[in-house]
Amino acid sequence: MSAPEASDRDNADGPGSAAQGESTGDRLRLLLVSFGGLGLLPLAPGTWGTAGAALVAALALEFWPLAAEHWLEFSLGMIAWSSLVTITLTPAVERASGKDAQIIVTDEVAGYFATVALMTEPTLAHLVAAFFVFRLFDIVKPWPGYLLERLPGGWGVLLDDVMGGIYGAALFLAVERWAG
Repeated sequence: MSAPEASDRDNADGPGSAAQGESTGDRLRLLLVSFGGLGLLPLAPGTWGTAGAALVAALALEFWPLAAEHWLEFSLGMIAWSSLVTITLTPAVERASGKDAQIIVTDEVAGYFATVALMTEPTLAHLVAAFFVFRLFDIVKPWPGYLLERLPGGWGVLLDDVMGGIYGAALFLAVERWAG
């Protein structure tokens, strides 16, 4: 083993370390845009990201006594956080992984929370239904979602999912008005 190889190994932090060409900043970006690693799971990373968002929503309802009372603010905070992460970190992740890399699932987080944001009395059943409704709109990409997907950088990655979330929210509002 040559001296540079030994030096790289000595500085390695394990799999995915700087010795393999990945810095701590790269790993942090990947952890954030993959929503804690969910986007790294095999098969349908967008579904895993949406499931993670639904789990966060369910945990908020279960363990934060004021969650339902502050649902809109909580949802808007999640939309803002995941949108910021998606827009700012997508360009660097795409340089390393390609256009609209499937590991980026914070866009699904934003879309899911756009779907549930206007629920007046969210329940676990609503959150589960929202999972399926959002995934449908995210996959089908009704107008103008498929056009928004063409925007550059993180904007295109994000806004098609937010549009799917808006369609989901509209569906839930319509059902709520019709049923109530």
